[in-house]
Amino acid sequence: NAIKLDEATQQGKVVFAPTAYAVLHVVPEDGDEYNKYIVIAATGEKFVTGSQSFWNAFKGIWDDMAGESEPYEVEVYRVDSKNYKGKQFLSCSIL
Repeated sequence: NAIKLDEATQQGKVVFAPTAYAVLHVVPEDGDEYNKYIVIAATGEKFVTGSQSFWNAFKGIWDDMAGESEPYEVEVYRVDSKNYKGKQFLSCSIL
């Protein structure tokens, strides 16, 4: 019942205040292993993605804000790829 960030960002930016996260390592019977990243928002919503670019940006924000008492939100959005014409990837920044 998690919101897929790839689909949600097709409609525009997604903003939430993260409170927890989990990394689910998937080992399929056939195919390559991969990670799914699940972020839980203060509202109780759960967001999921397999995007490594999102995860790298999010984890940097999470680590920077660890121990801070100031509330913050994360804005998730799509970015046009410079390497692949017509392709986009997910990223995020702190608000």
